[in-house]
Amino acid sequence: MSKLAGEETGPGQWWLGRKLKEMKAGVRLWIYFAAPEKKIAAMAEVTSEPYPAPAGSEKSYLVNATSHAEATEALRNNPVRLEAMANQHPQGCVGLADADLAPALKHAAL
Repeated sequence: MSKLAGEETGPGQWWLGRKLKEMKAGVRLWIYFAAPEKKIAAMAEVTSEPYPAPAGSEKSYLVNATSHAEATEALRNNPVRLEAMANQHPQGCVGLADADLAPALKHAAL
């Protein structure tokens, strides 16, 4: 993700779970990495409404999103580490806990 943030790759497609099918354009996606360190180290922004995935796909919906290069670079250099987060299971959450949003915004220089 950090590598992609430094390149002009254009929009990408992101899988959505059932709970996320109501996602709207402009929503921020905080990218949590579980290995080698547990941290939020990238951010992307949703650029489309959810749409049905092609037949035979593993997931029901897709959404287009674009990596936010500046925020991802800032997070790459100063990630939000799991031990500093209120939510100790961020990989399973739909959004950031209120207590974790302010640090994420600060680390992303937003």
